[in-house]
Amino acid sequence: MKIVIRAGGTGTRLWPLSRVNNPKQFQAIVDDQTMIRATYERIKGLLSSPADLFISVNRQLVDRLKQIVPEVSAPNIIIETTAKNTGPAMCLEVCYLQKFCQPEEIIISLPADDYISDQSAFHDLLLTSVKFLQNQPNYILTPGIRPDYPDTGYSYMKLGKKLSQQGSEAIYQVEDWVEKPNGERCRELIASGLYYCHAGMYLWQLGRAAELFEKHQPAMYKTCQLLVDLMLKSQTPWSEVESSYDQLEKMTVESALTDKLTDVAMSVSYKVGWSDLGKWHIIK
Repeated sequence: MKIVIRAGGTGTRLWPLSRVNNPKQFQAIVDDQTMIRATYERIKGLLSSPADLFISVNRQLVDRLKQIVPEVSAPNIIIETTAKNTGPAMCLEVCYLQKFCQPEEIIISLPADDYISDQSAFHDLLLTSVKFLQNQPNYILTPGIRPDYPDTGYSYMKLGKKLSQQGSEAIYQVEDWVEKPNGERCRELIASGLYYCHAGMYLWQLGRAAELFEKHQPAMYKTCQLLVDLMLKSQTPWSEVESSYDQLEKMTVESALTDKLTDVAMSVSYKVGWSDLGKWHIIK
């Protein structure tokens, strides 16, 4: 099991607090810890060794990342030259991890800017999800969080067939996916009791994810493979890497990949409280 913390976003919804050169994940919003440090502290108990941690980040913030999370080694820092949203970012991380990990490795890809209320329950949810994928590697799995209130800024997933149950954690087929509904529709979804917030977390078997990116986004996958080869050559000028990455289209991983799949599952816990702290009304 490897964990990737995605810290390459710009947090534009929290402008002017969050800026390109000082995005929210590098700030202390909830307490005296930066959000990326809090994310590391949350997941470090799941790591067998520091080598199991990877962090993706904008090139301009690499030195700052090393100061905040010195536990991550330089070869385990995945560098994004510009923000291209989660599609290219996660394709890049898959191609990068292929150089370090076996195809059967389970990868947990997490945002750097989440708030989680119950760390123990969160660990249980992730470990249950990993165990499921070890037995069902064809699935892409994403945790769902029970919504406490209607929020039109989130995507919502509908519970389908139950695939697995372990204690208070369960895994379901995703039957429907509603992207940022309007207020009335949002209230209807929540009232049904069947829809859960999509938290932007993903788990997958590395080889399966690579196979799916290659099939559904062949140009993106090929470019990311090239980028990784360039990154790992110490003499490569960064201008060459930047020009290649800039060619990629901005898109979410949902548009790039998961919207095209049927084998998508959601893991659910009734104990984990979550927020992405991405909007002013949430952090105030």
